[in-house]
Amino acid sequence: MIDIKWIRTNPELVKENIKKKFQDEKLALVDEVVELDKKYRETKGMESLKDELFMEIQSILGNKM
Repeated sequence: MIDIKWIRTNPELVKENIKKKFQDEKLALVDEVVELDKKYRETKGMESLKDELFMEIQSILGNKM
């Protein structure tokens, strides 16, 4: 299995290896994986921000009660 970090930083090398194995139909998958990984990381960042905001709101409301 290939590490996602390696794919993210070396997509062209991954594509070269696919070409060497004569599996050109899989080339588009590299771009798809990179794009999905990007969306996943953005979503995780938003999730963390949501958690931080929720905790801040809880602390504000807790101080007023």
